[in-house]
Amino acid sequence: MKAKRIIAAGMSALILISFTGCDFLNTKIDVDKLDEIDEEDWIDALEEIGITEEYYYYYEDDYFTFADGTRFDIVSEIDAETGLNCYYYSRFATTEEAEELFEYYVDLYSDVFNNEGGKFSGTKGLDSDDDSGYIVLNGDFEDEDSYAPYYDILIWKDDVVVMAFIGNVENEAQVTGAKMEIGNFLDALGYPKP
Repeated sequence: MKAKRIIAAGMSALILISFTGCDFLNTKIDVDKLDEIDEEDWIDALEEIGITEEYYYYYEDDYFTFADGTRFDIVSEIDAETGLNCYYYSRFATTEEAEELFEYYVDLYSDVFNNEGGKFSGTKGLDSDDDSGYIVLNGDFEDEDSYAPYYDILIWKDDVVVMAFIGNVENEAQVTGAKMEIGNFLDALGYPKP
């Protein structure tokens, strides 16, 4: 069992329906045209940015649990964190199980997409169909007390969900470095940047 950090407050999973096809989304990804990513591809891309075997975790036939107790059973999982960013690869037994994780994250990002409790400045996109989807954010979310930078991408394709996002940054220079690192990682995968 392992826990992951939750990066945003959640609302209802039904938010997925309200996001799909909305005009305020300005980043689009054709997920069907993206290459399938397997465990070896993910590990190769991690190594391209200097994350070697001793710095990532690989799980098979396991599960992970979020802070709210939500549990996901996985066929395989690769977790990596650098000083600035987080990279997760999850393969599920079925497309439907992968979709559940995608919808969970749609929930988590709902405040940012709906500008609730603050305002997002930047580019964003979210869409899905029966067996794939994406979430992308590139910008800042500000509320009365703080701001959070985002350079996040989540791709769901069939039974796999992959994601890369900014973790802990303390200043503008670190945000720039974090974006560069994620960009290099996505280049190694052949995936688009947020």
